[in-house]
Amino acid sequence: MKLATITFLFFYSFFSSIYATNERVQEQNTDSLRYYYNLANYPKTSSDLPKAYKFYINLKNENLRKKDTLQAVQNFRQIAIMQNNWGDYYASESSAVEALKLLDNFH
Repeated sequence: MKLATITFLFFYSFFSSIYATNERVQEQNTDSLRYYYNLANYPKTSSDLPKAYKFYINLKNENLRKKDTLQAVQNFRQIAIMQNNWGDYYASESSAVEALKLLDNFH
């Protein structure tokens, strides 16, 4: 009985720590997304848009690598909005077309 209790406590504490770590990582990712979303859509300095643009480009590439189509489409959308706000209409349209191509191939 004592061994079962110790084993239970060991696994309980082990899985609790894994869960807490995953929760912190998810919270950190959410905070990063919120931070860069605000930089992209409500820039306060001249460096905010380039920072957000770089973040979304990297995030898009990561999501494409992981084959997370819907998140990549969301990233393309945000990229297209920033490009449009800069007046780079051709690049904005190109990003939107890339997102549509991804959706066409989505199963």
